[in-house]
Amino acid sequence: MMIHNPPHPVEVIEDAYLPGDKWKQENLVNVTGVAPEVISQFMQKKHKVTHELAMAFEKAFGLSADGWMKLQADYDLWQQNAANYES
Repeated sequence: MMIHNPPHPVEVIEDAYLPGDKWKQENLVNVTGVAPEVISQFMQKKHKVTHELAMAFEKAFGLSADGWMKLQADYDLWQQNAANYES
């Protein structure tokens, strides 16, 4: 198991790409062209990074789609391992 809890991809976006007071759901919709409903669910960690979302993020932020998919996979794996460890 990884030693630390990797960040959810939305936390990476908030911290690295749209930091501070300028961060709003509308900003993410505008820079990615992704539907507001999808972005809303993503920001609430109810929607995972899909291939389509990863490609939109790649175009908007420059990190490869593979990188976005890896961030989501690392987060999911750590969460699952933590849940199994607590059981």
